[in-house]
Amino acid sequence: MAAVTPTSSRQTKSWFAITVVEEGNSAQNVAGLTIAVELTDAGIKTGTTSKKSPVVRFDDLTPGGAGNIVETSDEKVAWEVIADIE
Repeated sequence: MAAVTPTSSRQTKSWFAITVVEEGNSAQNVAGLTIAVELTDAGIKTGTTSKKSPVVRFDDLTPGGAGNIVETSDEKVAWEVIADIE
């Protein structure tokens, strides 16, 4: 008798998130910053931070992809990215 392999109707999905903080004496949330990112299989997407949520998150991505920040709405902003698609 052949082994039966269970199938799942739910595919594994991944996400990519960026948290934006202003460094100084204490890290503070940055509100109103629009970030454009280029994501594997999703192309260029944008998101905006707020006082309540300094995180810009993109869901339903294929695992193993990559993401790069390509532009921000504030040209004076310098960033260091420590992120990965989970």
